[in-house]
Amino acid sequence: MSVWRALRDFFAVQAELHERMSLRDRPWEEEFLH
Repeated sequence: MSVWRALRDFFAVQAELHERMSLRDRPWEEEFLH
């Protein structure tokens, strides 16, 4: 695996975790934005 792919996968996971935390904390915001 290349370094760039590892970094891309790492940031993708971090972004998903951050999104899930945001949805858990502010479910109404997700409904409002989408």
